[in-house]
This record gives sequence, C-alpha cells and structure tokens, in this order.
Amino acid sequence: MRAAAISTALVSATLVGIGSTATAVAPAPEAVTKTASVTFPSCELRDQDDERIGDRFPWTTALTLTVETPVSARDLNHVVRVDVGTPIDWPGGVLQLDTVRVTKTFRFAAGDDTGTLQSVRTSDTASFGPQLAIGELEDTSHVYGRSGFKAWKPRSLEVKITGNAAGTTDFRSYTLSCDPLRNAPTVVTAAVYDEAKAARLDLRRPDGRAIATAAQGTRVRYVGQDFEPLGTVVLRLGQHRVVTTKADLTGAIVGTFRVPPTLKARAWRLDAVGSSALKSAEHKHVYVVHPKVRVTAPARRPAGARVKVVGAKFVAQERVRVQLRVYGKRTVRATTVVRATKAGRVTAQLRTRPALRGNYYEIVLTGLASGRSATTSIYLR
Repeated sequence: MRAAAISTALVSATLVGIGSTATAVAPAPEAVTKTASVTFPSCELRDQDDERIGDRFPWTTALTLTVETPVSARDLNHVVRVDVGTPIDWPGGVLQLDTVRVTKTFRFAAGDDTGTLQSVRTSDTASFGPQLAIGELEDTSHVYGRSGFKAWKPRSLEVKITGNAAGTTDFRSYTLSCDPLRNAPTVVTAAVYDEAKAARLDLRRPDGRAIATAAQGTRVRYVGQDFEPLGTVVLRLGQHRVVTTKADLTGAIVGTFRVPPTLKARAWRLDAVGSSALKSAEHKHVYVVHPKVRVTAPARRPAGARVKVVGAKFVAQERVRVQLRVYGKRTVRATTVVRATKAGRVTAQLRTRPALRGNYYEIVLTGLASGRSATTSIYLR
C-alpha cells in the first residue's frame, strides 16, 4: 500500500474542558539573584545645551539582577531589582548643585520583551564627581507577553541630573548615558506561565517540521504550551495512552511518543489531558497511516509449483495472511497464514494448481493485527 504523504500543516489544539472545573495551582515565586560582568562600550556626558562634556568612554561594571521566578504573565506588580556595583566616571569634574533631582533609568530585555526600571530621588544639595555611584534600582515591571523562559539582559543606562548651580538660581542639567548593548550577556533567567491562556499542542517530525500524518510505529514529537506549571499531562490517541509527561515551570511540555504499531489506519483524536481539566487540549485529526510494506516473489512460475513469498515491515510476531488472487478481483485461489518474526519479516510458500495455468494473479499479504498490506503480481505459465 502506498503510504500517505506527510502534511506540512501545523497541528494546533484548542482549550477544552474534560468534565471538571478544577483550577490550576501556580507554584510560589522565589527571588533569584545573579551577577554578571557587563561592558558598555560607549558612554558620554551632555549638558543642558546638549553639548558633550569630554570624550566618549567605555565602562565595565558588575551588574546584579534580582527577579522573581516563576511568575504569572498576568502579574502587573512583578518586583525587579538591579544593583550596579561599579561607579561610572564623571567627565565633568566635581559638581555642586542645589535643589537636586536625580533620575536613573535602566533598560533591559526579557526574552522578546523590553522593560524599564527607574529611580527618582531629590535632595536640597548634592555633589557629583569625579565618579558617580549608580547603586540600586527597584521597581515593579510587567514585561511578559507570553509564557516561556525569559533571559534577562541589560540594554542601556541613563542618569539625568538637574538642579541649580550652588548658591545661585542658574539651572543646570546633565545627562550621562550609555549606548544600547548589541550582544549583552544573560544575567538571569526567569520562568513565566500564563494561567488564563488556552493550552496548545503542536505535533512535529523529528526534524522539527509540522505534521498531521504519522505512520504506525513511528515516533512523533510533541510541543505543548500553557499547561499547568509542574502538572502532569497525559497524551492519548483515542483510548490509547501514548505518553505521560510533566510540564515545566512555564507550563510547557516537549517530548516524543510512539504511534502504536497496530493502531488502525484512520483519523484519530489526540487528547492532552492536564492535571487541571481547564488546562487540557485536543486535536481532532491525527491521521495514522500504514508504513510501506515490502514484498518479493518470482514474476513467473509454472502452474502447480510452490511460490516462495517474502515480506518485511510487518509488526513483530503478528499473523500475516498470504493470498493468491485472480488479478483485479478478490477471488482467492490459494491462501496460507504465517507468523512474522521479531523483525517483522515473513516467509511463506503458496501451493498453486496446474489449472491456474496461463493467467496473471496477485499475491496479497495482509497483517491481521496491523492491517498493513502489500501486493505483487505473478504469471503462472
């Protein structure tokens, strides 16, 4: 039988309830702190007239980032803290100001999203230079567009200082900024889950391409998202449980399952049932097909002689029916049943009769458990 073509359509799943209204229990978040050395290759200081003071300069600092993990993608009050350990050079010399306002802005990337931490402090008087300590910034942030592991990376830093020259009313403004980093290191990774989003399931071939069709006995790669974090997920083809797995902190599942070798060749529904019924998914059309079976037999034999038939790619130790049929019809002229080896190979001897002389016939092999079949023709002279 000719195997069905592999489809490249993406297999997606939709949220379904499986007879329960249980809600997913999210794991408790914990603060994770990591430190990395970060180099900003180009920083500068400009005044209120946008005139640069001194030359551009590089700056290397120890950057400590604290985030909570795992956290909900719906959390609007996620606390993020950054501590800049190394002071930055101040090209403007020593500066004394009154009525001071200092705004520190740290921009970062978290996966595909970006965010900003900002700190604003005021004081009656302050002095700056020859170095400026950035120190610690803490703010609430919401940078989570979807679930997944988010790699937090620094992007840029800016410090804006405004005030009056000491003892005067002359306004002064200074902006110290470092250009955005292109290849910033990952400082810390946080897990994000989305308890309100519908669970999804994609099926893929081992090479990563999406599929909707799979042959009996082959392995299929599954990729799921937005299940219950750390919850159990059971995948079933019809009533056949094909795999039991555990979601990670983001609610994602990744792995492979084997299509049962004797599963009937037809469309099946694939269910992915999570620990919480509200976090389950289904796909209604997974097309299971027969793999291509090989058969060899002589093209011509004398009528009345025995015909040796060899087949391969059957299920291990299944019973295989071997028939000699009238060509183009289902009329059977000889039949036998043999058992396949552990390797799925069969060898049979068909006894023909002299009365069958002078016609073409079909030799048909059919696996009685798997339904796999193959056909070849023979002429009895």
